[in-house]
Amino acid sequence: MSMLSDRRWGLLLTQLALAILLVSELVQLWAANGKLSQAISQQAGNDETIKRINAQLDSLARGTQRLAQGGNANAQKIVDQLAANGVQINAKQ
Repeated sequence: MSMLSDRRWGLLLTQLALAILLVSELVQLWAANGKLSQAISQQAGNDETIKRINAQLDSLARGTQRLAQGGNANAQKIVDQLAANGVQINAKQ
């Protein structure tokens, strides 16, 4: 009878260790999920900032191109340098 009791205790302890391990993993996954959610929300804020900065740069480039077309030599140098670097200015907007 003692051998059967020892086996039951061993099985019970094994199940308890497995349950503790699973709970620990669940807590770690929960924490990681929270960190990922926070990173995603921060990235959304960065996306808006990037869109705003790109709009400002586009406006600046179009203005520089208009100045160059109007005969401003310095603006023409900037437009030429941008073109040499592969930047195309879309004047339609």
